[in-house]
Amino acid sequence: MKKLLRWLVTTILGIILCVTLCLVVVTVFAIPVELTRFKAPLEDIAAKWLARPVQIEGSIIVATSLKPAFTLKGLRIQNPSNFEQNDFLLMDEVRLQLSVLPLFKKKIHIPEFKVHGLTVTLEENEQDKVNWVFGPQETNESTDTTDETSTSPVEQAGSTTDSKKKQSAAMLANDSIVVEKLDLQKIKVAFYSKGEEQPSTFILSRCDGEMDVGKPMILDIEGKADDFDYSIDVSLASLEEFLRNNRTWAEINLEIAKTSFNLTGDLDLKTAARSLTLSASVSGENLSSLGDLLKIDLPPFASYQLTTQLHLKKNVAELQKLKIETGASNLTGSAHIEKVGEDIAATVDLHSPYVQIDDFIFEEWSWEASEEPGEEESLAQPTEDQKDVKSIDEKSDQGGKKKKLIDPQLLQQFDCTLSVVSDRVESGKDFLGSGELKVTVKDGRIDVDPLSLNLPGGSVDLEASLKPGNENSEGSLKVLIENFDIGILVRRKQPESAMGGNINLNIDLNSTANSIAELLASGDGYFDFSGNLTNLKSGIIDLWAVNLISAIVSSTKEKQSQINCAVGRWSVDNGLLTSDAFFIDTSKIRICAKGDVNLKEESLNIRVAPRAKRAEFFSLATPVKLQGTFSDLNVKLGGGGVLGTVAQMIVSPVSTPLKRMFNHKIPHDGGDVCGMELGPDNRDELVVPGCQ
Repeated sequence: MKKLLRWLVTTILGIILCVTLCLVVVTVFAIPVELTRFKAPLEDIAAKWLARPVQIEGSIIVATSLKPAFTLKGLRIQNPSNFEQNDFLLMDEVRLQLSVLPLFKKKIHIPEFKVHGLTVTLEENEQDKVNWVFGPQETNESTDTTDETSTSPVEQAGSTTDSKKKQSAAMLANDSIVVEKLDLQKIKVAFYSKGEEQPSTFILSRCDGEMDVGKPMILDIEGKADDFDYSIDVSLASLEEFLRNNRTWAEINLEIAKTSFNLTGDLDLKTAARSLTLSASVSGENLSSLGDLLKIDLPPFASYQLTTQLHLKKNVAELQKLKIETGASNLTGSAHIEKVGEDIAATVDLHSPYVQIDDFIFEEWSWEASEEPGEEESLAQPTEDQKDVKSIDEKSDQGGKKKKLIDPQLLQQFDCTLSVVSDRVESGKDFLGSGELKVTVKDGRIDVDPLSLNLPGGSVDLEASLKPGNENSEGSLKVLIENFDIGILVRRKQPESAMGGNINLNIDLNSTANSIAELLASGDGYFDFSGNLTNLKSGIIDLWAVNLISAIVSSTKEKQSQINCAVGRWSVDNGLLTSDAFFIDTSKIRICAKGDVNLKEESLNIRVAPRAKRAEFFSLATPVKLQGTFSDLNVKLGGGGVLGTVAQMIVSPVSTPLKRMFNHKIPHDGGDVCGMELGPDNRDELVVPGCQ
């Protein structure tokens, strides 16, 4: 009996020891176990859980230990039958390592989760359902509407930010789900939007991440989008909430094309396709860096930043609390953007306490496309260096040339209105007053009505309408400038210049045209200007008509006269400017001009004749003719030329006293003509003393 009892005890202890040794071996050493033969029941379990077909086309291997690792190769998850794309997910290999001991506390600790080779196809169907949410989905629009008495989604988001942060902090302290290391490589994501045949594609070359207790889940992603490198940092406040309820508080930082994007807010995957409210910002050192990505030639706004509360609904984006900063200028307001079919409708209302004109003027950038190369240039054979440059440019186009902002095809896609009101407008250090701008784009036509500045003592008003394109259409340009300090323009080039004075401009042109240049070259109407200049000396110009001997022997500084004004009133017929009145008045002479300027052919033919305000002895007063093109101008003597001038000088001792007795005296300050009104009236009755 004792032997039987001893044998029984020994046997039991031996079994316990063997089991213990086996457990020790299994828990201490990673022993691979092939489970591929069990993939059929695993597929059924996964298919019921995900409510869609699941296939395991490769192997299943489990490495035993206290942290067992599950390796699965060839996983395919299909879409439900109501989606056009067949597959939701294709995975080459996934490895999941799980800690055993925390499971006894109903906690999931994942030391490592690795995925290599993954293709995810996201799709939105005609019933507004999405394939990335597992389980029942609501398709009504109740989530997109709010009670009229309730606050807006953006205000609701702002009021709940603190509570969300407190809730997220509590979830972070919970160690129910912990991911120590996340490793994703070779990931491709394709998104099919409703009604779109071609998807948007994103490549994730690498994705590393982790989630420790007390810290948010962090994802560090690198990849390519449309051949542009990008990096994304994603922070999820609670992985547990995200997995259980398809929602969490999230922050996304994107870097692409030298531009930073930031999105922060509550992310709910069930309703994200229908309604989403986020805090958003965009910033960069130069806006033009986004040009290649968007295929649009953007203006080079420097050091810009845009922040807003962004509310997204189906085909609608609301930008509230919108703030834009570039250079020293800043604007605030709101925007409503809506997709209507294939087009975009937008309304942007902005207000600015301060606008610096220098932030919006660029010498090496144009809104319009450059002119086509001339025939000689187009026929010329490129050199080897030019071929190399062209090859580089073609590669940098990345699928197509960038469109100008007023490209006809681009304008046809938009129905937009931009309104800007500014309390203070400056150009450099010069104060221009307050300003207003309203630009409308509709059916490919651009309307500016108005662009206005309330200057100290004056104003600037501009109205324009133009439809760029291959075919001409009705266009118009109206400009009315009163008492504009010309010194502002001079100081842009020479900041220390003391030159100043007021200029006036009155332009009214109408034509059939497809560009501003064409509008000027074929316009009908009038083009008037005048200027009262200060600190501008007439200099040697006085020698032209005053007493030659007196001017030479006198002190230049003492005798030098001032330019009082310049006035030009031109009638325009099909781009041909004909002078109704054109003169320059100084304190000693009046220079009269008459002729025409052809804007279409870029040529001019003008006769200029000076007249001393007081008849002078030995005066030159030789008329000249200006003829030729804008780039090749010729100056010739007019009238009797040199012989006529010599004859006048010889008889001047006799004729000058008679002229001083009987000729009408012209004021030294030009007061008789410098205040001439501009505009369409009295053009046939213009009389300029001394210019008859």
